[in-house]
Amino acid sequence: IVSYNHLGNNDGMNLSAPQTFRSKEISKSNVVDDMVASNGILYEPGEHPDHVVVIKYVPYVGDSKRAMDEYTSEIFMGGKNTIVMHNTCEDSLLAAPIIL
Repeated sequence: IVSYNHLGNNDGMNLSAPQTFRSKEISKSNVVDDMVASNGILYEPGEHPDHVVVIKYVPYVGDSKRAMDEYTSEIFMGGKNTIVMHNTCEDSLLAAPIIL
């Protein structure tokens, strides 16, 4: 699983600091760890997927959050299948329901 995000608002700028990014990276990774731990069918005990989180500050995009997530799985005869999702949204609107 690879999660790539770029945004140009204050969140993006703050996440460009290594210590702030590390905190976000851990929280995003914990979601995957919890998913794996709760589903004994997908993974054997001790087995887990590779997971990489990338967040970049790109001032040009402003409040727009651009996210791309890749999910790769094994298919017939050792082949690989990758599903890629792309999402663009206004980052500040994602938090609006929490504030309201």
